[in-house]
Amino acid sequence: MKLEITREHIKNGIPGDASYCAIACAVAEKYKVPSDWVGVEGSDNIFISTTDYWLELDVSNEDRQPINDFINDFDSIENMEDERIELYRNTLPEISFNYKEIRR
Repeated sequence: MKLEITREHIKNGIPGDASYCAIACAVAEKYKVPSDWVGVEGSDNIFISTTDYWLELDVSNEDRQPINDFINDFDSIENMEDERIELYRNTLPEISFNYKEIRR
C-alpha cells in the first residue's frame, strides 16, 4: 500500500504532535479515523489505536530514512519564528511511502 503526504497535510499538520503531524493527518484521512487515534513516533512506529483496534503501518525499508528525514524537517517548524513558518511549510516536499498493514 502507499500513503501520500500532500501539501494540505503539511500545511495543516502540527509539528511535534504525534497525532496531528502531517503524516498523522494523512493516515487519519486515508483510514477515515479521528487524528487522536493515530500515532507517529518515527518511521518504525506509525499506528492507529483504540481500545478495541490496533493497526500498524509497517513502512518499507527503503522508505524509512526518507520518512524519518521528513519528520525531522517537519518537526523543526515548531522552533521557527512565526514569519518563517508558512514559507518553510511551502518548501517542504510532498512525500509518499510504501507500507503493509499489520493488524493485532
